[in-house]
Amino acid sequence: MSGEAIYHSICAATNLDAAVSRLSREELAEAAQYLSGLKPTGGVPAQIFGMVSARLSAPPRKARKAKHS
Repeated sequence: MSGEAIYHSICAATNLDAAVSRLSREELAEAAQYLSGLKPTGGVPAQIFGMVSARLSAPPRKARKAKHS
């Protein structure tokens, strides 16, 4: 999926944070590259760019182990 398509799918989501958190690191990088070309300075594009950037700079998540009852 292209960065533009990823960005539009995030915009269409009812929960932006949840939409960004479901993206793979590759998808996040594609979206960040697309958004950097827009040079967002405010509004939704800047908000999404901030969320994507923060997610990319965070350490990779570890897989959770299932709890046994």
